[in-house]
Amino acid sequence: MTRWHEISANRRALAYILFSAVLLGAMLFLGIIPTRQQITDAEKKTERLKARIEKQKIFHPLYTRLQEKLAAEQETDVAGQMPASGTKGFTIENVSKVLSDMAVSAGIPETSFSPAPESMRRGSDRLLVHGQMQGNYLNFRDFLTGLVTAPDFQTFEMLEVQSGTRHPNYRMQIWVTVK
Repeated sequence: MTRWHEISANRRALAYILFSAVLLGAMLFLGIIPTRQQITDAEKKTERLKARIEKQKIFHPLYTRLQEKLAAEQETDVAGQMPASGTKGFTIENVSKVLSDMAVSAGIPETSFSPAPESMRRGSDRLLVHGQMQGNYLNFRDFLTGLVTAPDFQTFEMLEVQSGTRHPNYRMQIWVTVK
């Protein structure tokens, strides 16, 4: 009878060991492996954030200098070329001259701007201006930067760039606020 007891005890021990192995396997697959995947994802996200922080460390001084330069340009209001807030801004009489002066100061001497007075509706303060210019892309970019930072600039209706033999030609229609 003791022999059957020993065999029964061995079977019971094997059953406990098998049950424990299944339980340990379930814990491994349901707990540890998904947690490891989450840790890996978190490490990848940390690396991406570190890369973004490094980019910001590199570009922040440049951004600061550009902000300072823009603030200085708005404060100085070079010879009335770019209307600053608090000044008279665009009027129907001076809109062509102000835009031409802005283009010349950006390095684009060949400019032509003409307002379309019929675009103003009764009680409206918006005016459509047609413009044509010729110059290099960098100077045109500087002009556009100055234009879109002007407080009385509204929107572009049309902007067309055509390649020329010497320099590209630019045609635009813009809306400005007139006083």
